[in-house]
Amino acid sequence: DFNLARELAAQASELDITLAGPYIISGLAYYQEGKKEPARVAFNKARALDPEDQDITTLLRLVQ
Repeated sequence: DFNLARELAAQASELDITLAGPYIISGLAYYQEGKKEPARVAFNKARALDPEDQDITTLLRLVQ
């Protein structure tokens, strides 16, 4: 359930605002639903938190 994944990711990000992971999970859920713009926004938030993570860069290429 993609909505549940996003909800749990949002809860995780509230517990630790420095984690990129919840935004990656949220972005992947949007991407799987074909919602590229919200996925791009989520991946960009993840990249802002962890700019060295090359996997995030790869995910951003998927939604361009």
